[in-house]
Amino acid sequence: MECPSCHADTVADSRFCIECGAALPVLCPSCNHANPERARFCAKCGYRLSGTSPNTVAPVAPPALLKPAHSFAERRQLTVMFCDLVGSTELASRLDPEDLRDLIGSYHERVTETVIRFGGYVAKYMGDGVLIYFGYPAAHEEDAERAVRAGLALVDAVTQLQASEPLRVRVGIATGLVVVGDLVGSGAAQERAVVGETPNLAARLQTVAEPGSVVIAASTRHLTGGLFEYEDLGAVEAKGFSEPVRAWRVRGESALDSRYEALRSGETPLVGRAEEIELLQRRWRRAKSGEGQVVLLVGEPGVGKSRLIAELQDALKFEPHVRLRYFYSPHYADSALRPIVLQLEKAAGFRPSEGPEGKWAKLEAMLALTATSDEDVALLADLLSLPHDDRRPLPDLTPQRKKEKTFAALMRQLEQLTREQPVLMVFEDVHWVDPSSRELLELTIERVQHLPVLLMVTFRPEFIPPWTGLAHVTLLTLNRIGRRDAAAMIEQLAGGKSLPPAVVEQIMERTDGVPLFVEELTKTVLESRLLSETPDGYVLVGPLPPLAIPTTLQASLLARLDRLAAVKDVAQTASVIGREFAHPLIAAVAALPEADLRRALDELVEAQLIFRRGTPPDATYTFKHALVQDAAYGSLLRSRRQQLHQRVAWALETQFPPIAEAEPEVLARHQSEAGLVDDAALNWERAGRRALGRSAQPEAVAHLREAVKLVGQLPSSTRRDEREVALLLSLGQALFGARGGANPETAATFARAKELAMRSGDPDAVRRASYGMFISDMIAGHIDQVFATGTELASFAEQTNDDETRMVAGRILGGVHALAGDLLIAEQQLRNTIELSRLTPALVLHGDTFAHNPGKTALATLSHVRWSRGFPEHAQQLAADGLRMIDQRSEPNTAGFLMVWAGILRLLTREPERALLHAQDIDTFAEERGSRFWQTVGEWIRGAALVEQGHLELGLARLTSVFARFAAMGGRQHEPFFRCFEARAYLRLGRSEDCEDCLERAHRCIAETGQRFYEPGVHIESAALVRHQGRYDEAEARLLRAIEVARCQESKSWELRAATNLAQLWCDQGRRDEANSLLATIYAWFAEGAGSRDLKEAKTLLSAIQSSQSRA
Repeated sequence: MECPSCHADTVADSRFCIECGAALPVLCPSCNHANPERARFCAKCGYRLSGTSPNTVAPVAPPALLKPAHSFAERRQLTVMFCDLVGSTELASRLDPEDLRDLIGSYHERVTETVIRFGGYVAKYMGDGVLIYFGYPAAHEEDAERAVRAGLALVDAVTQLQASEPLRVRVGIATGLVVVGDLVGSGAAQERAVVGETPNLAARLQTVAEPGSVVIAASTRHLTGGLFEYEDLGAVEAKGFSEPVRAWRVRGESALDSRYEALRSGETPLVGRAEEIELLQRRWRRAKSGEGQVVLLVGEPGVGKSRLIAELQDALKFEPHVRLRYFYSPHYADSALRPIVLQLEKAAGFRPSEGPEGKWAKLEAMLALTATSDEDVALLADLLSLPHDDRRPLPDLTPQRKKEKTFAALMRQLEQLTREQPVLMVFEDVHWVDPSSRELLELTIERVQHLPVLLMVTFRPEFIPPWTGLAHVTLLTLNRIGRRDAAAMIEQLAGGKSLPPAVVEQIMERTDGVPLFVEELTKTVLESRLLSETPDGYVLVGPLPPLAIPTTLQASLLARLDRLAAVKDVAQTASVIGREFAHPLIAAVAALPEADLRRALDELVEAQLIFRRGTPPDATYTFKHALVQDAAYGSLLRSRRQQLHQRVAWALETQFPPIAEAEPEVLARHQSEAGLVDDAALNWERAGRRALGRSAQPEAVAHLREAVKLVGQLPSSTRRDEREVALLLSLGQALFGARGGANPETAATFARAKELAMRSGDPDAVRRASYGMFISDMIAGHIDQVFATGTELASFAEQTNDDETRMVAGRILGGVHALAGDLLIAEQQLRNTIELSRLTPALVLHGDTFAHNPGKTALATLSHVRWSRGFPEHAQQLAADGLRMIDQRSEPNTAGFLMVWAGILRLLTREPERALLHAQDIDTFAEERGSRFWQTVGEWIRGAALVEQGHLELGLARLTSVFARFAAMGGRQHEPFFRCFEARAYLRLGRSEDCEDCLERAHRCIAETGQRFYEPGVHIESAALVRHQGRYDEAEARLLRAIEVARCQESKSWELRAATNLAQLWCDQGRRDEANSLLATIYAWFAEGAGSRDLKEAKTLLSAIQSSQSRA
């Protein structure tokens, strides 16, 4: 290379001139063009120069990575409480400042104690107001519930403060997405700020609350379900909010004991648990016989433990038995025997407002039914905190002895119950069990083996039960459900209606078979504006975005991460890489000392947030749940996410180039999220083209859409438009393969490409885009649009004086005139196209996936035109010439087109055996290419041929199936022709009404799309129907109409077929002279095709007529 500055010869691979030090141009490896030293893309061919050679591009330094600290702000769902002391202004006016200070201090202390007890965080004191967070800095599964319980407790706690007059508070609570954690202020004024509308809403709701009450927002009400009793306040005005907001006043806890019943609205579908239900029922049958059973039901949160028990209870509802249920809660893990107490109170019928005497009377009445001793009555009354007196003395016992006797009394109660009926006992969520209840449970498990009792105990995997070795104890691990069961559950949740496959697939991918996750995510989708309900199911109203984590799951997912605060940063970094990540890659991205990284990953593995395969540094990790990854990723601020994505992209490009080369979509995703628009667009394009090369059209669609979106963000320029056109053309190919040519998005993509290409005046791009529109609109039956496209392209060809464009315009106009029945114009246009194609025989439009050679495909269309015009031998010769010319490897879709049209031609000539051979070739071709479109059209030909052979049921089933699939793609091309075969099958099977419906559809399609090429054939089939029904005059009229249309089109073959049918009808009516005159005239016209089926039938009928006339 010569230096452009001093013209000295340079050393190979030099970046600078050895004589003058000037920067040297960068040679493009693709076209050898010399580009400026800082060029990232070749100015001539667009090849990416960055990273092509270490001698031409400076080494890339890793993006700066700020060390994450626990003070970093996060995005998270937060429940915010605002508590305000009522009447503080009046108090200030009456109290001495020092007394007021003491009062406010006591108030703050009481608030803090109460909030901490429920797991909240006091963020800020504002005089008589307090701002409180639930869900930060550590999330809990039930933060909204904790906030409401804390609010109710605060109302009571503040009234107990010693003051000159009763104190009361107002509490407002709201839940929503916020950014929280930034340290603002300094010194004593420093605080953790929260940004979002949630704290404002909580503060406004506090003003709505009456003194001594708690008011919550709709978001909080949704999360707390039936755990509390509420008063609906309707929509209330809130300062700063443009619309009124829905609010509820919390009256207190609800009477429901079961958290499952309180939080699950309606009956969740149970799928995939038949084996588990059968096992439980077997254990129940054994328990009823007196051989008590214990089933330990273990499973992760949301896997369906409570739902399985509910199903068992429902199965037993008609069997006589006693049901005892005990529910444990994280809020009462330190409250001894609370579920036992609640069960006894419920059984006795206690009311909260009832006095001790009333409760004593109810308890004694209940226990009298089981002949309980006075001592047992006293012990159980003491358990229920009922007061004792001389009439009802409590035995003088040590605490330990009293506990033992109380447990014994409870066991005797259980034994008494089993004498009447078998008992189903349920201890739910014992991972939250208090120590005393655990002792009682151990005693119960030991005792029930000789009683007619089935004892169910549910817990999470972190609880280790000590009872698994006992003979009457069964450990049942509840696993996640499979994909088929998840899909069935989704459909049931949707009311039996189908959801779009892409939605179902994303729900299943994100929920990993956890039924609760499936339920909540499906409900979130159904309640969103992503779908529109139709009579047949749900359809997407736009592109499908990544589905958001349901609000009902946000807290529990974040809680899992917050329990591991020390290594949470590593989990967040890993979430940016993906669901699965390799050890070397996270090591490069996290930039931690290896020992620290391994300790962090070990802790995440031990906590079962991630799984590990292999041994570091060759290990690979996977997040246990996709939604856990989503929660970790979603908690990062956008700025932090972008920084980490940039770091991952850098690592892939510089340290793992084989991955970047083999999986450009992975690199592109990180570059997109990092804001590296140009680089990302280039790699999305590479990924799309690679997918096209593998016939992976759905993946190609996804990749190329991303590339188009990003290129559209670049500054406007001719080069940008050229890139977008190329991408749109590739996207059109991919859409054609993935969704069919008739899909509206396919047509819109080619239309956009043509618009940009016309603007730039690039003939090749205009041709390719126009041809894409032609194929798409033809398949959809939009003939008027095809005429417009062809006419516009012909005009463009004249303006540019470009023969290749003329050829493509002729191909488009020839094809659409043929389908419209304008046979003479079609033949002229197609012959011109074929003649021009000899000048450019290698012209192929749309490359590998959508390869169409206009000249060769024109042969196929011309073969149909020539058949219709009365030249069946020439038609077959043209089709054969086309098939001999194809190369499936270099022009695969030209091959597909020619095979399909050859198969349809054999149906037109009524040669079903040969049509079936073409159908088999098309099936093989479609399978190799992975093309749903070609496979569908091949099935169409097969079904029609089977009907023609007399295999009516089999052929009809295939045709019906294909019509449904083709309609789903939006396809209507050739519909009238294939409807004729469907109608013929129905007629021969004696299903006249179905036959008539088919023919009405065919006529309607012709009227709506203008496909008049097949109109005579539809009239012929209509005549066959009414003739079968004995309506001979109408049959004659329809056949005369078929002849009239055929003559207008100059279609001798259709005219011959219609005339043969009409001649046969006239013969049957004794009108032989008319029949002979009609048929002899059209038969005599034909100069070829004597061996064709139509001509043979016409000749046979003529011979019969003439023989009959001679005898007469």
